Amino acid sequence: GQNIRETFDYCLQWRRPEDFVLLSNEINSKTPINIFNNNDPEPNDVHQENLKDNFLLSALSGIAEKYNLVSRLFKSKTTSPHGIYQISLWLNGQPKTIIVDDLFPCIPKGNPIVSRSPSNEIWVLLLEKAIAKIVGSYFTLQQLSIEDSLLMLTGCPTFCYPIASLVRDDDKSELLIK
Repeated sequence: GQNIRETFDYCLQWRRPEDFVLLSNEINSKTPINIFNNNDPEPNDVHQENLKDNFLLSALSGIAEKYNLVSRLFKSKTTSPHGIYQISLWLNGQPKTIIVDDLFPCIPKGNPIVSRSPSNEIWVLLLEKAIAKIVGSYFTLQQLSIEDSLLMLTGCPTFCYPIASLVRDDDKSELLIK
């Protein structure tokens, strides 16, 4: 597979949201940084940057369909002046509080290499960092399955149905025929 040098072949700076969110566009520069805008996370808030943690991002987009699934993960609903946040995730079937700061790996003078919202919201950054802390690193997030991601975010058992076995050799899917 791909090694870490190929993925992160540049110097990183750890910066707070006010160092990159407010500079991303003129509209954001006039609004404060929030965990959620109008208490309303949306699937479109999740934007992938350089880190290829597709399954985690799919899970984040999925739970963002229902506001309460995202909001219940945050102990605080407002930004912290000290940059410290408590995130509730599920580990081994039990809720666990993960404490994270708001320093994120960024390309020098650029955006974070991790996923984020295109606006001034930081809920995506904070959840991704909390899960990276659990699994050991941001790089390890690329190894997570959708099942593991959803289990940590919801506490609910998840199942994966291998639909590849339903595709026939003639490229006609059993799913479409039934």
